[in-house]
Amino acid sequence: MSVKSLLNNKNFKSIINEISDVAGYLWNKNWAEANAGNISVILESRLYLLNKKLFSEKIPLQKSYNYLANELLLITSSGSRMRDIRKNPLDYLCLIIIDSKGTSYKLYNLSGNVLQPTSEIKTHLEIQNQLRKNKSKCKVVLHTHPSEIIALTCITKYKSEKSFNNLIKTIHPEILFSFPEGVAYLKYLLTGSMKLARNTAVKFDKYKLCIWEMHGVVSIGKNLSEAFDYIDIIAKTAKLYFLCKSSNQKFEGLKKSQIDELKNAIKK
Repeated sequence: MSVKSLLNNKNFKSIINEISDVAGYLWNKNWAEANAGNISVILESRLYLLNKKLFSEKIPLQKSYNYLANELLLITSSGSRMRDIRKNPLDYLCLIIIDSKGTSYKLYNLSGNVLQPTSEIKTHLEIQNQLRKNKSKCKVVLHTHPSEIIALTCITKYKSEKSFNNLIKTIHPEILFSFPEGVAYLKYLLTGSMKLARNTAVKFDKYKLCIWEMHGVVSIGKNLSEAFDYIDIIAKTAKLYFLCKSSNQKFEGLKKSQIDELKNAIKK
């Protein structure tokens, strides 16, 4: 398949349009300052049999990603801004094709510009590899910087997975419906590091959203809209907490009996 055919492919165009839409949401919500945030999507490689001569020379990976062998990923480029992606997504997206051993990749820039994948590529590869290992239906990884969530992780009392989850489930009933398993929480780790990438990836064995302390959040989904929705729910919950606290009144969330009642309703 030629690149021109790819760009005219109905399924591919739908993914590009969704990236444009969600990038706009992230920017409008003030979750993507400057070049913050990044996205990756695993494409159905059988549908996109591109001419491999169009891609760059092999770029070695720091480790082997066995479960990503021969996969084709669409990923945002380093330094790209969501406000720009919203307008011209193809100008800020890279195609990555992983080799048959999962040890290197080739790069193709859809716009013809010289681009490099996001600096958080390690996190995207680790998570996508973990999802394929688990035979997950999720194909999308989304990272962004919601102000309300970051602010909540700066409060000492909520700097753990247990305390964070104990709080959010008392604020908004939607938490129990959307996250019956809770959400993952990671103590602060260096941005772009392999430790951050690996520690995040294993969280997705159980969770569909991971909080990065004093940094942001990462979510997965079957599509980008689903991944965005998960973040939107947590951000709304954090915002409700701060609205209550700013009233200078005693905060009183859902009682244990009400939480138990909700859990029973969900089971039924």
